[in-house]
Amino acid sequence: MASATAAPRLDHPALAFSLAFSLAFSLARYLEHRRRFDEWITLSTLARDIGRANGDRSGEGTALVNLGFALGYLRAFDGAVAAHTEAAGIFRQLGDRGLEALAVNRLGIALQEAGRTEEAIDAYHRAAGVLDLLRDDPHLAASIAGNLGAALRQAGRYEEAVSAHSRAAELFHRIDDQREEGSALTGLGAALQCVGRYEEAIEAHSRAARIHARLDDPAREASALANLGTAWQLSGRTEKAVAPHTRAAGVFRELGDGYREASVLTNLGDTLHQTGRTEESVAAYARAAALFRGPAPDRTRRGPPAASGRPCWSSAHTARPSRP
Repeated sequence: MASATAAPRLDHPALAFSLAFSLAFSLARYLEHRRRFDEWITLSTLARDIGRANGDRSGEGTALVNLGFALGYLRAFDGAVAAHTEAAGIFRQLGDRGLEALAVNRLGIALQEAGRTEEAIDAYHRAAGVLDLLRDDPHLAASIAGNLGAALRQAGRYEEAVSAHSRAAELFHRIDDQREEGSALTGLGAALQCVGRYEEAIEAHSRAARIHARLDDPAREASALANLGTAWQLSGRTEKAVAPHTRAAGVFRELGDGYREASVLTNLGDTLHQTGRTEESVAAYARAAALFRGPAPDRTRRGPPAASGRPCWSSAHTARPSRP
């Protein structure tokens, strides 16, 4: 971070351009994984400004994609929509169809999380249409399919969502992207819950949790565990939901994600109540209530979603930032 932000002050413009740009894009995946969103925004804004000042339109567009994604994590959805829309326009002008599809995919994520579901579905279909002209980017095709599945689920089109999530999981497995395969399986499990296919949902969430545990991705592991607990609840085997809910709440606590910890604790309270463990249930509800009353910043930290007590929940499947 120190090197990247100091670079523009160097007396050698070419070196400053190269150093700040390369660090901004190299650090993007790490900053996302470690949830250091403010730094991600700082670097992405720096890269956007440098690209704009130096006439590097492709670099500017890619920086805008990363900026939009980081803003989305902090729930600044209007800014995210604006950044992705501008990026898509730049890549369309440049004739770079692959990066245009990436930007439109990210636009769909921002629209979906802003509650503009039908616009998000349209964006994903548009991104898929752009990508169909290339036929050489299976990773992005898988991401778009997963995002479309989440939006269809949010719109109540559950059977279509199952098909889209299944395609995403299959494509990510085929290209051996285990991290994204795990996320696709979490989305598939949620869609399967919505149509009452609980055994398949339990298997999908279990596989996702194992993948993320192996990859040391605690936020996504906790999300998979939270949804596994909900699937056990919905299947009528409530006692089996206690362990995954408890583990998920603990991981979110370790991550400092109070909002998601509270969401899982609410589900855990339901589970404990249903199994006759009243005192433990009261303690879980009380902890959740205290967290929900807590400071607003806890609620602005977006990550892989925890399940609610309802059979269906929504999430956006994310695509990795890419640098041309």
